[in-house]
Amino acid sequence: ANTITGTFPEAIAALTQLRTLGLGNNNVTGSLPDTLSRMTLLEQLDVTKNSMAGQVPRNLCGNNSTYSCLVDLMIGNNQFSGQLVLPYCDSLVFMDSSNNRLSGTIVDMTGWRKMHILRTGANPNIGGPIPDTFQQAELMTDLSMPNMRLTGTIPQWFTKLVQMTILNIQNNQLTGTLPAAMFDMMASLQTLNFRNNRLNGTLPDNIQKSPITNLALINNYFWGRLPNMSSLARGNLITDLRNNHLFCCGTEYDGDNDRMHYKSIDYSAPKLPEWLVQSRIMIVQQQDNDVSDDPEWSNKLPSIGSLKCPGFMAAGTERFQLNNASNLIQFSLDPQYYMYEGCECEQGYELTQVMLESTGNVPMKLCLAVEQSFAEKYPWVIAIICIAGLLVLFWITWFSCFRRGTARPAMVQAVINMRKRVKGEPCSGSITVVNTDIEGYSDLIKEAPELMTKALNLHNAVIRKARWTNFGYTVEQEGDSYSLVFYEPLDAVMFCLMTQQALMKQQWPEGLFEGYVHNVPKKRGGSQILASIANIPSVWFHKSSKMGSNSGNLNPTLSNQPSTNGAILGSSGDSMVSRKSEGPPKGTMFYGLRVRMGVATGILQE
Repeated sequence: ANTITGTFPEAIAALTQLRTLGLGNNNVTGSLPDTLSRMTLLEQLDVTKNSMAGQVPRNLCGNNSTYSCLVDLMIGNNQFSGQLVLPYCDSLVFMDSSNNRLSGTIVDMTGWRKMHILRTGANPNIGGPIPDTFQQAELMTDLSMPNMRLTGTIPQWFTKLVQMTILNIQNNQLTGTLPAAMFDMMASLQTLNFRNNRLNGTLPDNIQKSPITNLALINNYFWGRLPNMSSLARGNLITDLRNNHLFCCGTEYDGDNDRMHYKSIDYSAPKLPEWLVQSRIMIVQQQDNDVSDDPEWSNKLPSIGSLKCPGFMAAGTERFQLNNASNLIQFSLDPQYYMYEGCECEQGYELTQVMLESTGNVPMKLCLAVEQSFAEKYPWVIAIICIAGLLVLFWITWFSCFRRGTARPAMVQAVINMRKRVKGEPCSGSITVVNTDIEGYSDLIKEAPELMTKALNLHNAVIRKARWTNFGYTVEQEGDSYSLVFYEPLDAVMFCLMTQQALMKQQWPEGLFEGYVHNVPKKRGGSQILASIANIPSVWFHKSSKMGSNSGNLNPTLSNQPSTNGAILGSSGDSMVSRKSEGPPKGTMFYGLRVRMGVATGILQE
């Protein structure tokens, strides 16, 4: 190979003593001149892989008056055209005219008795039957004529080519059967490639007698069961029988090239011959050949899933070796042959039997998508919904379990409260004590003992209910006075608030506060102040009082107002000393018993 350019020189024919002319793998253009016939001593002519065109000279090998010494003629991979006619090339041993634009029929090989290797493939304009003159080349070892338009049947005289090792006639239009005599007579045959033709019939029973290492019969119309091919089911031998009408279980084939059909199907018949076993290694299979030609299914090819079937191993393989990929043999067969035994589809697809016109009554199965629920089809939507639900649940839990303004979860608080209830009265540690009594109780019980007793019972019921609700324990009770203990200050304060709110709403015995009310001795300055403060709202909200007009009486009222026993809060200007009550005065906010409470927290020593 060089980078020689330019046209092929006609003057080169003047080199009459030249024996080898090699110009392959260059950029030579032009055509082969007729004057090459003068180079009678030329033995090798190589112009492959150039850009030469035109017709190949008819007298390239001379004429009937001259003898040609041409042994090797290599003109492949150019643009030569027209009919290839080369008479008088009796010395040719090797010729390569493949990958050109030649047309007509195959070259006439009359007298080419020394021919060993002939390669004329990839000339799609060459057609017709294989000429009978080929049988003269009894020394032929390599015949390659792929990608042409050869027609007719395989000639019986092929059996005369006993030296043949490579026979490649793929991608043509040959019909008829595969001659059984080929496998008896062609004892040197290594490669037999008839793929993509129109051959039919059954496979010859003597096929295993041939030493074939590469058998390609894919895309034909062979039918019936596999003969004994144990010699091909071993080592690195390659056998491809896919896309035929072969079937394990059919009897009496009555189909044709367009339709696979058997009169009956024996479902009990062995799915595979005894010399072939399935491995545990799954191999992806091709499914679209029969489907692509079917008008109903051709537009559904994208929706068909991937099919995987077990690879094959030779009979006698130990069971523990069925997972070993090195034991696989390159034996390719349609899953339809063994009725898809052991096959499976990819995830989301299911192996489903379908009816195709091309497969007739032979079961045909495809990997079709399984109808999925919304959750299976859109799992990401379900994931988003679940995450959103968890977030909402988390928020509800947080909102429900945490008290507003505190970091203690309500569930934890519930456990703590339960422990308080079970443990009983606190005996040590931090505690909170609450003392309560009714202001002016002694005077009230003297004035109205019967009514005050009823009021005391109501008061005690309020205290007991609030104590129980807030996990308190009564340490001591004497008359109207209570001493209670709590585990936590919060419970004590809640007890006080709950009690005061209940007292505010309590309905007291009628007539309790009617009659004379006596002065209260000024024993406790704090009580007097609290009473004065409690009286402030009645000053503000009294209907007849005005802020400006009563401003002068406000201070004397706050400072001089006595703490009363069972006092009735009246108007701002009224004195509550030695006055007969006639019901709650106007503007009164509270009309009932007043209970005083004191709260203290500390450590209880055991």
